[in-house]
Amino acid sequence: MRITLPVVAAVVAAAVLLLAGCGGSAPSAQHPAQLPSQAPSQVPSQPAATTPLTCGKPSAGLLAWTVNALASYPGRFRAATVVRAATTETGDWYVVAADREGAYDNGEPTGSGERVLGLTNSLRGPGDGKHLIPLGVGRVGGKPTVTWHDVRWDGTTLAAGRRAVAKAVTCLDEQRG
Repeated sequence: MRITLPVVAAVVAAAVLLLAGCGGSAPSAQHPAQLPSQAPSQVPSQPAATTPLTCGKPSAGLLAWTVNALASYPGRFRAATVVRAATTETGDWYVVAADREGAYDNGEPTGSGERVLGLTNSLRGPGDGKHLIPLGVGRVGGKPTVTWHDVRWDGTTLAAGRRAVAKAVTCLDEQRG
């Protein structure tokens, strides 16, 4: 059997069209399983400095994780908040902040308290690939000492993180009245 050049060209062209997705029906919303997997998209730009940040209520799982990982002594929570900080190539990141009332071992209040701040990529609490990075500790009602040495952010991402910390501290102060 002898194959001619036009037949080879037609077979190659058909294969190229099929591989390129041009030869078949187009994916539709009716058949989402047929949609091709999306290539990783570029990282969304950071919110502008003028974009208003909002405070949310942390989930019970995130609050418990924050207590266990960041707080240095027991006591009940007086205020807690979470603020979206930035989106990076590793996902969305949030500042979680909480004020705790200091307590002695017998549960009696000490009259002082602790403010803790962390950076997390989970709104629900711990899990595979989830992180809670300590950012700072301070006295309740005071300005905590914040350090970014465990975070590899710079430029606009770091500026967005700092704005989120400032908003979280403001929200804690507002919650405490």
